[in-house]
Amino acid sequence: MSRRSFKKLAEKHWQALRDEIKMLLHASRDCLRNKYNSDPIHNRDPRTFAFNAGDGYYGEAFGIIRALSVLGYGDYHGAVNTPEERINLQWWFDQIQKEVLKEENYPGMGGNDSHECDWCLVHYGKDSAGRERPESMDLSDREGAYQALKSLREARAKDFADRGDVTDDFKAFGDRWVYCGQHLRPHKTGWCTVGVRDKIVLRALNEKDAILECREKSYKLFADEEEKRRIDAQVEAELEKAKKRLAGAL
Repeated sequence: MSRRSFKKLAEKHWQALRDEIKMLLHASRDCLRNKYNSDPIHNRDPRTFAFNAGDGYYGEAFGIIRALSVLGYGDYHGAVNTPEERINLQWWFDQIQKEVLKEENYPGMGGNDSHECDWCLVHYGKDSAGRERPESMDLSDREGAYQALKSLREARAKDFADRGDVTDDFKAFGDRWVYCGQHLRPHKTGWCTVGVRDKIVLRALNEKDAILECREKSYKLFADEEEKRRIDAQVEAELEKAKKRLAGAL
């Protein structure tokens, strides 16, 4: 790597550039999802393919790195495994890509390999795990919504770590809402020992949306069955009264 002197950029400017590059890389990943969802046969699966260097958003992110090199703030021709502060722009760009993949829980990046990304869910309405943003989510403060989801996930992960036990559904699906065919209701993973073959992963992020999703998909719910039995019993009682009144009139 070149040892020539480079210009120095203020820390706040490095941070602003890093945030902009991360946003562009997340957008690039979302493009992968959109293309794959529309035509999975002819497009790459974002669950097994990290980045498309030919994507426009990825090109914009890479363009920032090249601009820094041209303007004399670093050298792009260093090795990705040889950090030297931010002078090695190739290494720095590689670290940002890994950080984005970790946030998206891409396999092998130090996350939980679930493909769940709260940042993508808030900003793009979906992630590679198949979750979709609920209509009830308040988007007036996207950063606040993201931090709330992130804090909830971290607290839940710490709880499992402290307990030292992880159920099969949490191992298989991560921190998700599922429909349980044994309990006949939706619930969170992490406590129910019913096998994963009796569970279906839901897009919902809260109980209300989970129940609505189950009804939309015609999954049998215990509460609905109870209500049906109550109504049937009420109808049966009214019919019996009508029969007695009719018999008395005769």
